[in-house]
Amino acid sequence: MKPLSYLQYIKGNHKKVFSLILSIVFSILLIGSIHMFLTNSIDLAKITSKQYDRMTFIDTNGEEIDETIEQHPDIDRVIRVRSNFILFQGMAINSSGEVYIMDRDDVIYIMNLLHIEFDQSKIPENNLNELISDERLLINNEYKIGEEITVHNQKMIVNKGFKSDYLLGFIPTNQEILNDIYIDELIERSNGYLIVPKENKLEEVNLFLKENLRTTYKVYDNEYWDSVVENVTGDVSYLFNIVTIIILISIGIGLGISTYVHYFQRRKEFGVLSSLGYSDRKILLRINQEIIITSIIAFIFSLLLLIIEKYLINTILLIPAGVPIFHLDVKLISRIIVIPLFTSVFSLVPTWILLRKIDSVSIIEGEI
Repeated sequence: MKPLSYLQYIKGNHKKVFSLILSIVFSILLIGSIHMFLTNSIDLAKITSKQYDRMTFIDTNGEEIDETIEQHPDIDRVIRVRSNFILFQGMAINSSGEVYIMDRDDVIYIMNLLHIEFDQSKIPENNLNELISDERLLINNEYKIGEEITVHNQKMIVNKGFKSDYLLGFIPTNQEILNDIYIDELIERSNGYLIVPKENKLEEVNLFLKENLRTTYKVYDNEYWDSVVENVTGDVSYLFNIVTIIILISIGIGLGISTYVHYFQRRKEFGVLSSLGYSDRKILLRINQEIIITSIIAFIFSLLLLIIEKYLINTILLIPAGVPIFHLDVKLISRIIVIPLFTSVFSLVPTWILLRKIDSVSIIEGEI
């Protein structure tokens, strides 16, 4: 076996190798877990209002909307609606799914607009007070088909669930009954209109609405919801970035010092190799190999543990609760791959400096 081969290095320094791998694995698991929790919260916050990438809600507090809005050439449809909310418990944050109370024809229109696949013949008729919703809302709240529930003082019967990309529900109701439905005054955006722009006209319509609506009306568009998501997750994202930087610097410096001490203790070995004719460059390349291979092993092992963690949390906790699942994305990989890179850099630089100072004769004679 060649001197300084990686297998020989592991055999003689298994405690150091294990310590280095354990440190990298712990750091990657910490950052990876925090990242998955954070992205899960962001996913939940975004899915709550995803429908507003295609339409806008105007809260008129029950007043009739101006005819000029309905006649605008870039607006495809104006829908009278009242809304209610069903609570949705996420992994790290709580949110809610919106329930639209509107005419059955409008329900069909919105479902087609959002590409929600559902047998239209199974959509309840008007005024039956029956709820159809994304199945995750039903699962999360443990609602059963046929069960009568009360949400914010409004009774409804759970009819069916459907699969979609939205936390949405519908209660088909005609206009006459719609005006008489009691909605808790504490619920925001409970009484108004959905404005559906024509294709690719959302920005223009939202600008028109903000400039022309009465000041007493409230416009809840995609920009509003983006700001809500930012307010909910922005501070957490900032804190996570700070934690990531602290972990990177701490582990980098800590492992750099530890590695320097480790190789300083092996200085006699390097002195012997140098006296046998091994050049500084060849010894340094072998040291580089030791550190880099160890870091790669730690990274791969950490990635496998993250995949197992993701699978277990998704299977045991999230999927049964209807919550958006954890996932590993490119951003996470780019974050955690920096850890073994930092470890390698902070370890190699001081080791290289040490090697430059080695005097093989003095080392062998025990003077250094």
